[in-house]
Amino acid sequence: MTSLLLFGAGGLFDFDATLPLMAVQVVILTFILNALFFKPVGRVVEEREGYVNT
Repeated sequence: MTSLLLFGAGGLFDFDATLPLMAVQVVILTFILNALFFKPVGRVVEEREGYVNT
């Protein structure tokens, strides 16, 4: 009975086309956030660290 609730149609884990789609979305979001947020913030932090060290 438990296996039907976890892996059956409409259960907790429904392995269909949405799983690869969500994985692709996470990878794309990672690249976008890296380009738009993490690199510029890292650059500012490095500049500030260089300023503090001098």
